[in-house]
Amino acid sequence: MTVLLENTKQIDFFTDLSKVIVPFVDHFRKLNWFVTDLEYIVLDKLGELDGLKYNDNAITISGEQLLKTIQSRQIQFVWGVFTGFSGGVPQLPDSRLPYADGNRELWTNPDKFQVTTAEIEIVCWDSSATIIKFKDLQLLKDFIKLFPDSKELKNDAFLFTVKQSFLLSGKGLMLIPGLSDKNISVGSKIILIKPDRTVIKTVIKGISSAGERGILIGDSFKKEDIPIGTEVWLNDK
Repeated sequence: MTVLLENTKQIDFFTDLSKVIVPFVDHFRKLNWFVTDLEYIVLDKLGELDGLKYNDNAITISGEQLLKTIQSRQIQFVWGVFTGFSGGVPQLPDSRLPYADGNRELWTNPDKFQVTTAEIEIVCWDSSATIIKFKDLQLLKDFIKLFPDSKELKNDAFLFTVKQSFLLSGKGLMLIPGLSDKNISVGSKIILIKPDRTVIKTVIKGISSAGERGILIGDSFKKEDIPIGTEVWLNDK
């Protein structure tokens, strides 16, 4: 399960790992860590960090050393993926290195570990949020207990379930309720999964500016083609 920590007053800034790891600090120090896509700001002005070279593409570091560094220094991690292993850190080609900046799959497939053998994955996202994936559910419970502001990160690709539809003459079929506040634009590819689980791929032809921003699909569709209960998903592949 994956949790997201943002918009919280429990810590001074969202990517302060010295505070974030408190609920599982004993487990943290026992793991070996692989640190990638790293960018940070050192707030204490005490010079370089031991074991964490700025903008290094891939760093292997013990839990003890990493813990000492983040607890003894004041660091705001802008971007970075901290991947923890109970055994050795695997050798990965550059094309498979875990990353945060530009990784949409963190939101569309949030429970997927970027390295499947990892025990914990901590992602620092643009200084504004921390995403943490746990395989040990007890660690997850401990984290939520200490950080009740955290929330489960769910699939961002799901848009809505069709509750009503109507034809606009010469334009197409309008599906509602719609996108609400989701940042989706005309031309976006979508997948329609009907109640019988058949799948239709299409694109958004228009978006209503009223109400909850219903979407318009092509004029080749009839109301009976898209029954009530059809799920609308973003298709960004």
